[in-house]
Amino acid sequence: MSTLDYQIVETVLILPPTDPAAATYRARIFTPSAELPFAGHPSVGAAVVQSGGPGRVIQECGAGLLPIDVTADGEIGRPSTLDCTVTAPPGRQR
Repeated sequence: MSTLDYQIVETVLILPPTDPAAATYRARIFTPSAELPFAGHPSVGAAVVQSGGPGRVIQECGAGLLPIDVTADGEIGRPSTLDCTVTAPPGRQR
């Protein structure tokens, strides 16, 4: 089975933020049938690409402004990985 079988294909477009003082970038997230205000996997991927390394980015999306912390984790001799923590805006947490 693939993601197409589950129909969970998501695409994220990275754009300049509406207000560069408030956000690092703007993300528009799409499925084959609709635009979504927020989706986790596209947000994490966009944050890792936009951060360029460890640090905080602010993603502007349909759900609002999302602070995303990208952290580096690695040991000598092993490739480092990047982890993200996405904080949902107030009233949007489930």
